Amino acid sequence: MALEAEGRRARRVALTGGDSELGLVVTSTFARAGFEVAALVRTGRHVDHVKRAGGRPVEGTSERRADLIAAFRGADAVLHLSQQVTNTLLHDGRAWRGWARRLPRETAAVIDAVRAVGTPYLVVGSYAALYGEARDATETTPLAPPNDQVFVAAAQAERLVEASGVPSCRVRLGFLYGPQSKDLSRYVTSFQLFRPYYAGPPHTLGNWVHFEDAAAALLGIVERRPSAAILNVVDGHPVNFGTVIDRFAQLMGFRRPGHLPPALRLFIRHFIWHPQQVLLDTTTTVRNDLARSLLEWTPRFPTYEEGLQQTVAVWRERGRP
Repeated sequence: MALEAEGRRARRVALTGGDSELGLVVTSTFARAGFEVAALVRTGRHVDHVKRAGGRPVEGTSERRADLIAAFRGADAVLHLSQQVTNTLLHDGRAWRGWARRLPRETAAVIDAVRAVGTPYLVVGSYAALYGEARDATETTPLAPPNDQVFVAAAQAERLVEASGVPSCRVRLGFLYGPQSKDLSRYVTSFQLFRPYYAGPPHTLGNWVHFEDAAAALLGIVERRPSAAILNVVDGHPVNFGTVIDRFAQLMGFRRPGHLPPALRLFIRHFIWHPQQVLLDTTTTVRNDLARSLLEWTPRFPTYEEGLQQTVAVWRERGRP
């Protein structure tokens, strides 16, 4: 997995999902590093958000060739991040609606647009959860997508990138969280109303990464350009979803919320969608050694504890309850 022998550093990037939580953090991170950032956004109401983050908004969708070409033209690298809007584990699964069709379709459109404008490098955000039931998965561990069509489609999207021949890096990200997370803020309302939630069996583990650490890793990838690479970008501290949310409640000053027991699966399916339940019922632990060594990347928030403390501190600084 050699690095490209290129003496220059990319200074113009484009990204899909520019109006997403991760997209805005990535835009800000790259802008501070001196990059010009063209960020594809869905509607006009997101334009100001991208501008405040330091990027140039381009209105359009990740499925229309003309919109993608308009955003990608002149970029030294493209980051396809629109598929990360659902990658938080903090929603009830409805955010996955329609993604089984959308994931491969968007990926194919992005590959086509990258070829059309001659962009030399493509970074695609994928999911660490695609390893399925696995312990200490590395980049060479075969994918075993959880049993839902959404994750089968996500694995198909990865295969499209691999088969495209476009110089690229597939980045398998842990579940994203941080002060930017709207889904995380909704849990505060649940705590206030004493609502129980479904955390899956207590022994299951998942992989997490703070928005800012994910953005820092993506910056390292664009700067170093590993060729034909797969990288796991996780904090390296797998933890149960319930542990994360219970600790968040404590940091916010609430008592421990109730958990819906796994024995109530038939009842639970009326509240959370199947792909979400599948993730919560699956243990996946992933290693990040290659990203650390190849990118010289070290997570600023190496565990959920540091990340949640920063989230709460930022909210309080901004006057949020």
